[in-house]
Amino acid sequence: MGGAVQSHYFSVGGTVIWPLPGVGVVATQAMVNPDFGPLELKLMKEGHSPKDVLGQMLSADSGRKMRQVALINTRGETAAFTGNKCIGEAGHIKGSGYSVQANMMLKSTVWKVMEYAFLHTEGPLAERLLAALEAAEGEGGDIRGRRCRTGE
Repeated sequence: MGGAVQSHYFSVGGTVIWPLPGVGVVATQAMVNPDFGPLELKLMKEGHSPKDVLGQMLSADSGRKMRQVALINTRGETAAFTGNKCIGEAGHIKGSGYSVQANMMLKSTVWKVMEYAFLHTEGPLAERLLAALEAAEGEGGDIRGRRCRTGE
């Protein structure tokens, strides 16, 4: 299992992707609620399905309209949500064992090309995750543009 995130926001990896071996992965983005990751993993570890966990978390979240969340467990069950107040373009696609989501994108086609790249790239999971990120960038990526380290 794994997750990958690309953002204009510095150090995004430590706040968006929450993995727990033997349990699953949570991605919480847009207006991130850092409590979601650990709590959702705890609930999945207790045996709750991603769909039930997501429903429980969103029902208690007054900021849900501005959030994007995805959960995947080790059985390949997924749940995903994109709030209708996320900064556009924003959306998600989920399938058995995967979810792709994007927000603040230049085009509404970004998450579709991410899914295609992930599903049609040969090789290990890490290469498929990177292919999805590269596809997003190739489709226009973040509306704020790209930040690069000096020298890139």
